[in-house]
Amino acid sequence: MRKNLYIFGFLWGLSLIFVFPEARGDDLRIIFENVDPGKGYLFVTVVEGEEDWKALLGGEETKHELKGGRIEVGEEKRQEVVIEGLEGLGLEEGRYGVMAYQDVDGNGKLDRGFFGIPKEPLGFSNDAPIVFGPPKFKDAKLKLQKGERETTINLD
Repeated sequence: MRKNLYIFGFLWGLSLIFVFPEARGDDLRIIFENVDPGKGYLFVTVVEGEEDWKALLGGEETKHELKGGRIEVGEEKRQEVVIEGLEGLGLEEGRYGVMAYQDVDGNGKLDRGFFGIPKEPLGFSNDAPIVFGPPKFKDAKLKLQKGERETTINLD
């Protein structure tokens, strides 16, 4: 009897995934604008708090990197990515920052030019502007609450 309940629960859970494939309450949907279609990968990193934000921008190791990854770029200038299962990583209501860049040449790193200025498309959560350097955490932080979690990032 117990085995049958486990099987039923598993199958019911699978049916929810296929019936409702959109972002769940513990997912983060990121909408990327101005993607260079069909070239390279999008690299995305989600961090918690100002200390980790500064470490991320300084190229140092962060203490609380929550989720990151590499996503192959599709054929559209506008692309959506859903980072799943953030509550399993301890993401609760709070303040987080997202940095993303498009690795156009596929070498696995953000290429920089003179004075360390990025040569590849780069963007931040809340579409925080890049003015004489990367944005401050206060401009890029996301206040995540239960329910819909979404941010738009324009890659420049």
